[in-house]
Amino acid sequence: MLHDLPQKMIWFRLRAALCDAVCAPEVAGLGVDAGRDEIRWTNSDRARTCIIQYTTGGHGVLEHDLTKERWQLPVGTLFLLNTPAPLTYIKPPGVSWESLWVCYEGEAARRLSDGFIARYGNVVETHENSAVISALVELYRCGLSPHPSPFLASRLLYNCLITLGEHLASGGRPVWVARACRSIERSAARGKVDLESIALESGLSRFHFTRRFHEHIGMSPHRYFTACRMNRARELIQTTDHPIREIGRGLGFEDYAYFCRAFRRFTGITPGSVDRPRQARRGRRLTTG
Repeated sequence: MLHDLPQKMIWFRLRAALCDAVCAPEVAGLGVDAGRDEIRWTNSDRARTCIIQYTTGGHGVLEHDLTKERWQLPVGTLFLLNTPAPLTYIKPPGVSWESLWVCYEGEAARRLSDGFIARYGNVVETHENSAVISALVELYRCGLSPHPSPFLASRLLYNCLITLGEHLASGGRPVWVARACRSIERSAARGKVDLESIALESGLSRFHFTRRFHEHIGMSPHRYFTACRMNRARELIQTTDHPIREIGRGLGFEDYAYFCRAFRRFTGITPGSVDRPRQARRGRRLTTG
């Protein structure tokens, strides 16, 4: 889909009072920033505008000017930015960064963007064939026409934003949430988790990480970690012949009684009630008394 598009910058130059008040795309582009040097786009003193930028190749970085927190922008991620803002997006040295982007204005568009950023953060995971990127491509194609209608361009931009909202509301998670979940899930297999480090990797303080994680997942990070351990325990009990006590110990539960209580709290049954492979059932009869 993206490979068929010409790489260029498009100025919409649309001046329709009705559209300006709602959604007005100003400039869009598809292109590659390359070279050995770092390139930085600062936004703290930038004129008022809104940006959606999707990485189609290589990778970039979004950096907070004050805290120096960084968010990676590999292929499959987009960032939202309403300027002016203390955020800088960067092409790192020695790599290329290809992206599809649009700058836009309009009070309705800005309110939507503000809401998405406040609830989901600036960086969002998606993919090239998603409805979100299809809507962004449709807007770009509109700008390629010789005389784009301001009303059509406004409608396509609004559709892009609404589609992004649907993606986020239906489970499309911000990048930091998806990565935090994966880190916690990997930690669950080892039985130990460092939530402080995961919070720092997410670009948030431990307090804000816990609060916002709960908003997106519906439980605290520690409870999610425990739930992942219980799911892993159940899987191991069902598919291996390892003694249940050893399974619990391998997942970080040194106290077998506590492991049994936690397992029952999360699953509604005791570990011994889980169906096991036939050889494990034979072994259990021989080793318990």
